[in-house]
Amino acid sequence: MGENATTLSFADWLTAIFKEMSRGNSNEMLPNFGEGYVSPVDTLTYITHAFENAGSILSPFSNAELDLGLYYLVSHASEDTLLLVDNDIPWEVRKRCVASFRSLFEQVFAVRCPPHLMHIDDLPGENPLNHVCYMWWDVLPVLGRANEPHGEEINHCFIDIMEATLKIDSLACRASALHGLGHWQYQYPARVATIIDSFLAENSALSPELIDYAHAAKIGRVR
Repeated sequence: MGENATTLSFADWLTAIFKEMSRGNSNEMLPNFGEGYVSPVDTLTYITHAFENAGSILSPFSNAELDLGLYYLVSHASEDTLLLVDNDIPWEVRKRCVASFRSLFEQVFAVRCPPHLMHIDDLPGENPLNHVCYMWWDVLPVLGRANEPHGEEINHCFIDIMEATLKIDSLACRASALHGLGHWQYQYPARVATIIDSFLAENSALSPELIDYAHAAKIGRVR
């Protein structure tokens, strides 16, 4: 960080993530944004605020901008989500950020993603938001840290979000949750099986394709 760097405001951070990314100007932005800087705690606080109020705060951005920005935030391309398992950051800050994922799914993905299944229907020209929605739990680099401080608790927080997402009446959100549960099945097979069995028992009108995917997720066979 340069000597003249100042803390980047939430508004400027938001623009950098969801506008500059779409213009190809990321330049490995975090933790430095040109002359601006966002601390680890502020980064998680900004993400939390954006996701908790995703329906309004993210509404000015196009689906393509959200796809690029959200994928950057959640993936290995960014250090942001690794902050969730950074034990130097207060646990309550990290826990609230994880919880904010639910609002993102409810307020953005459920509203703006069309109903098609990415694992069998990855159609060119479709809404790009479906891609990041489906891949969310696949690219999130936090699985397998159960032995670290709060590791078990944070893992269950993530699974809680997947379980809640299954209850959203959105094919895209449900497929995303099943995709995530399928990847977490090897570490938490009993809990994943219970969640998926309950989901299937409570929803008798699911499509055959989603039912098949749920059964595949239950035994960890997802892609």
